[in-house]
Amino acid sequence: PGDSRFLPVYGVESMDIVPNNIKFQLIDVSWQRVDVHDVFDTINYNELGCSINGNEVNDAHLCCSEMAKFSSCDGGICKNNGYNILSDDNMLKYCEKRGYNVRF
Repeated sequence: PGDSRFLPVYGVESMDIVPNNIKFQLIDVSWQRVDVHDVFDTINYNELGCSINGNEVNDAHLCCSEMAKFSSCDGGICKNNGYNILSDDNMLKYCEKRGYNVRF
């Protein structure tokens, strides 16, 4: 009671302590405009995709989901019994950020 911590701290600094009876109380919200030109290393999500068996797929989530089925891939190339997926680094970063278990 009365102990305040940032939400991301739970489960990161001490893996053996699991918080219980947590109540999330939003205290303050502030908004500001962000100029897209000031943001470093942005990805154009409209250009994300992969090639599945030679067919271009522009659905990033489908690509991530399919790549996660492979036990391993090499350099953005996933092959298994005639099933091939090709992707690039931006696609892999997208999958990792979204929590897909893509193994490269």
